[in-house]
Amino acid sequence: MAALPPAPAAPTPAPGPPASEPESSPAAADIITLENLPLKLAKWDPAATSHLYSLVDMGSNGIRFSISDLAPSRARLLPCLYQERAPISLLDALLEHDPTKAQDDKFPEATILAVARTLARFRAIAVDGYGVPPGNLLVFATEAMRRASNAADMLRAIADAAPGTTVHVLEPRVETLLGAVGARSSFVGVRGLFVDLGGGSLQISYLNSDEPDQVSSADAGPPSYYGIVAARAGQSLPFGAARMTHIIEHESSRVLDAEVSGLQSKLAAAVEHLRRVHPALAADLADDGPGVGLYLYGGGLRGYGSMLMFNDNGDDDDDHAAAAAYPLAGVGSYTVSGRYFAETKKMRKVNKKHKDKIPGLSGRRRHQFPAIATVVEALVAVVPKIRSATFCAGGNREGALMMILPEPVRESNPLHLLSSSRRHDEPPQATVAESLTATLIEALPESLADGPGSATVFSLGLATLFVDSLLWSGASSGEPADNAETASSFLHFTLGRDPGVPGLGHLERAVLAVTL
Repeated sequence: MAALPPAPAAPTPAPGPPASEPESSPAAADIITLENLPLKLAKWDPAATSHLYSLVDMGSNGIRFSISDLAPSRARLLPCLYQERAPISLLDALLEHDPTKAQDDKFPEATILAVARTLARFRAIAVDGYGVPPGNLLVFATEAMRRASNAADMLRAIADAAPGTTVHVLEPRVETLLGAVGARSSFVGVRGLFVDLGGGSLQISYLNSDEPDQVSSADAGPPSYYGIVAARAGQSLPFGAARMTHIIEHESSRVLDAEVSGLQSKLAAAVEHLRRVHPALAADLADDGPGVGLYLYGGGLRGYGSMLMFNDNGDDDDDHAAAAAYPLAGVGSYTVSGRYFAETKKMRKVNKKHKDKIPGLSGRRRHQFPAIATVVEALVAVVPKIRSATFCAGGNREGALMMILPEPVRESNPLHLLSSSRRHDEPPQATVAESLTATLIEALPESLADGPGSATVFSLGLATLFVDSLLWSGASSGEPADNAETASSFLHFTLGRDPGVPGLGHLERAVLAVTL
């Protein structure tokens, strides 16, 4: 970051959306740290006239843009109105400039111009097209911008092309926070190791939503939000998918072996550090513990999850991969056993031999797959007792939206917002569904309604949604359920409803569909 001029001292902010960056210092780097994060994020006010927010994530492998509506009645669901990805790889641009000299990493002029034009277009779509308040537009950059020696030139070009646009450069701990909280946003609750494989770095942290206010052994002072605790203890390692791909393709086997050895040793040290900091993780990894769940995100690991889904057909034949065998689309919330997660040799073989399209895997991800599998193998080697591996759809943008929301909203149960009655703002109908659910639970044996065991609509917190679906299963058309819904329509509606919505993952959809 030596090439980035320091950000000017910010005055105490007034209530309301943050002011735009002064145009007189367009090349100044606005560094976001854990300490100043609350001041840098746009403010959320339930009484505001607009709840539209736009985020741009200048990641190492691409620039992602989205517009979301955080209206109070649906904020926890993070409804996305528009999203787009510009295939501009900032890290590839750095490596192509001079891959042998990290200290001389520079963005080529063509990349700078392409990024500036892209951000100008994104700003026009958000502010002029959708009416997003300018103070609710947040642009942040990560590893590639931190590395580039001419990052100031990039910032200046963006300021010229899109006046009023501030690029916030995330320090690694903030990137860990936003990525992990974004991945966490898809679930009612989480407990496990969160692993993010980006283009330039590998991030690992531990989140446990069972205890929202925590003090880790590395903390001093009052309890903190568990996401902040995770970010402070989290580790960032320089073993991203793009970097590892470059080493595999351009370096000698001796250099590659040294890199893989370094990856494993540093990852083992990171896991041991997290084990010391988080007592709950130590308990999960103990000899008599249940094992740990992995939550995996970032394009590289999502690509590995797509490969697992492609082969998830119950067939042990290495030559067979049935794309239509797995019944649900999208890798978000897809969960596998630790044993299946570790089958990297089979996945490498399929990636090499299968010439047709694999859903969820772009040509770029197929090209990077050997590097991705190398990182997975390191995880399997150093993390004892992997109980399960869950792939997450969310990332930095969703994490930023979650951190904009107040903690009571952020930690609320998204399943409570999914009933058709609440969707259509019909409180009386919601009361009926909740009342019938309570009656149903009272009539059931306690072992079924509350006890552990097989996944049911009760153990997964889906009881109210189940009853609501019986009452208003035609929610999408507005027709009541007494129009003789068939088993097939129940099944298809449940599996396909609200794609990507938080709380309704693969397991929840399957259990709800079968129960209906």
